[in-house]
Amino acid sequence: MMPATRAELFARWSGVSIILFSALARLMSSPSRIPYWDIDPLTSWSPDTTRTPAMSLLFDALVWLAASAIIWAEGRAGRGIAWRTGLLALVGCVGVALHGWVLTPLTAIGGTPPTHGDFQSMILGSSWASAIIGAWALSMAARDSAVMRTATMTLLGVVIVLGAKGAMQVFIEHPRLVADFNAKKDEMLAAQGFQPGSVSARLFERRLVQAEATGWFGLSNVYGSIMAAGCAAFLSLAISATRSARSSAVTTGEAGLLWLTTAIAATGLALSGSKGAISAGALGCTCVITAHWIGAHKEAASESSKRRMLLRYAPIILPILALLAICLRGLIGERIGELSLYFRWQYLLAAARIILAHPIFGTGPAGFKDQYLLHKEPTNPEEIDSPHCLPMDWLATLGFFGAAWVALWVVWLYRCGMLAALSKHGAAGATTDATALGGSVMGRERDSGASARPHHAPEAGCVVAPPVVIFASLGFSWWCEWAAMLPEMLVVYALAGLAWWLVARTGSRLAEIDPRALSIALFGAAVVLGTHCMIEVTGVFTSSVGWATACIALAGTPKARPTQTLAVSRLLMATGLGVASIIAGISADIFQFEERLYRASLRVQAAMTQGQPPDVDILEQALGDLISAYGPRLGFLVPLPDTLDSSTSIEWRVAVEKSSKAPAEFQLRTRHIISNAQDRATRNGPKSAIAWGRYARLVEARAAMISNPDSIPTAINAWLRATPLDPHGLTPPLHLARLYAQLDQPEEAARWARRALEVHANLHLDPLKGLTDTEKAEMERLAASAQFDENRTGWKPVPPSN
Repeated sequence: MMPATRAELFARWSGVSIILFSALARLMSSPSRIPYWDIDPLTSWSPDTTRTPAMSLLFDALVWLAASAIIWAEGRAGRGIAWRTGLLALVGCVGVALHGWVLTPLTAIGGTPPTHGDFQSMILGSSWASAIIGAWALSMAARDSAVMRTATMTLLGVVIVLGAKGAMQVFIEHPRLVADFNAKKDEMLAAQGFQPGSVSARLFERRLVQAEATGWFGLSNVYGSIMAAGCAAFLSLAISATRSARSSAVTTGEAGLLWLTTAIAATGLALSGSKGAISAGALGCTCVITAHWIGAHKEAASESSKRRMLLRYAPIILPILALLAICLRGLIGERIGELSLYFRWQYLLAAARIILAHPIFGTGPAGFKDQYLLHKEPTNPEEIDSPHCLPMDWLATLGFFGAAWVALWVVWLYRCGMLAALSKHGAAGATTDATALGGSVMGRERDSGASARPHHAPEAGCVVAPPVVIFASLGFSWWCEWAAMLPEMLVVYALAGLAWWLVARTGSRLAEIDPRALSIALFGAAVVLGTHCMIEVTGVFTSSVGWATACIALAGTPKARPTQTLAVSRLLMATGLGVASIIAGISADIFQFEERLYRASLRVQAAMTQGQPPDVDILEQALGDLISAYGPRLGFLVPLPDTLDSSTSIEWRVAVEKSSKAPAEFQLRTRHIISNAQDRATRNGPKSAIAWGRYARLVEARAAMISNPDSIPTAINAWLRATPLDPHGLTPPLHLARLYAQLDQPEEAARWARRALEVHANLHLDPLKGLTDTEKAEMERLAASAQFDENRTGWKPVPPSN
């Protein structure tokens, strides 16, 4: 095979660096659903420190562009294109495109242009697609041993920065947050949109008092999954470094640095408090130790060894065993007190029902929650966005198209076990069995024998890429958090970044001396991720999907096949460039949308002077900014989110401020708000309990403020529409019982109060999500206030009074 030209090397390393940067920048930033408005600035304004949807799409476009560059370089070099796995990756991407730009969401009706495509499904699904495509391209580039070492160590070294972040969260930020909450409890609850004493407020308080390391993304289980994978990987490197230090292949200090990194990852894992991640980490470390032991003993390392065969299939068997453990826990039921796995069993049951109901196209990446409310178990208290199981998630949300991605993961995991099982011998610089790999360990383009210390100069990409990627990722994280960055945080992150770079260099050098160390390190990380993704969202969460998928793909990197495939590479490259152009165009439109959102939030901040009535004129200007932001359609058949979510609170506040001086205007404005909410529920959300519940609450609020009971039947009818869409929810029957009581219809009030009490009894697994003592006493009083026919099913709408 001819040496790569400068142009091919530049394209390859540029593509690799961009893919690594995208995965790591997402990992070190928190996502926002509606930038600058995730927290209502009417109650508490704070500078936005998140990764906005436009930024996320821009990263996606860059990844597709980087994948095209790698495809070009691999095709020009005659190294062969992995077109079979590439086809699987593209099939899943087609499903994302259909939900993002073409299909009407399951929560909408009709086929009019405003309901084509789903903005939130586009954002989430695009992050999945770019992660898959980026990992696929990265695995092809990593057939070169230099790329493999550099990419792997740059990805794994992030555990140092995450460890620093987690430690600061637990020991510095959390005590301050709890103290602030205790001092300003009502204000902080209002900022989240929670009423004191409500279910949401109680859950928020319970979560807040837990001292957990969650990284930048606020999920301790995802944080624990990453730290567990890092712990298993660095354990392999540390073991190899210790063995190599005996022959002076590496220094004692380098071995100590890798052991220290292993300890940092283990400490971060413990700080996460994630039992599932700790268990997966223990499995990964056990597999790593076993792999090193097998490689060090000739008898165990023989091709026919049962231990080697078990190691080969471990990345497939262990995730299956995790699923079987969940099923077994489900069969045990409530006879034991453990609930985490039991809830996941209930998630799987609901996901299976959703898959059977929507086998071809699925619900869409953002459509799982509404369907879950319909299909969940009555005793499950959760309202989730994901089944917490990667195969079930993709099958439920993308249907047939998601099955292609599941198959791709299985291929990568199988190859990972195969490559780890082929590693032999325990000494540094030892040879490996290359027969099945077509070359050196893991199919890299190197001689099978490696000297104790390499004598050739490293490629420029090996030297330049790690610091560029590391400090560019840190720089993006700092840029996002700059408004809230404390000086000590900046110093800690800078030092952690330097340590990350040093660890990446040390691990890369060790892998060049002993390729087996890197093979087993990736094997351990893949075992952890493959197992934990069966019970957690690490593989589908927008912040972690790129990192996790890249690690799995690197672990299953195929061998290089020296065949010319210029036609295939050109076709795939053109596809990548076309998709990158489309996504870049959409992100440019969304950047303009977000700029208007930002301007509106600044106006709200200016209007809400502390201790004084708000400036209504400025609030109206902010409202105009929001309406202008949401009003225009984006190009490429993608509609913007509805204006009501962000603008209703402002419009309502303006109406309230003007009510004393202009009561007629208040009625006119509130009628307009409710009309918009009704239109959204009817047009965009006839199958969404959330949309109908929002509309019903607005009607109730207006009726209470103007003391007009004539609006109560309208609210009742809205809740009656929401009830079959959330049959196991507590909120609809609770509101209906109260509203019927206000209409002096004791029989219906008693009926719905009884239903509220039944739902409350079903929520015994999480009492905080049930009725409060006051609410329970109220429902018991209403339930006993009248007799009714127990056999009656269904409720007729109440005719409006006007």
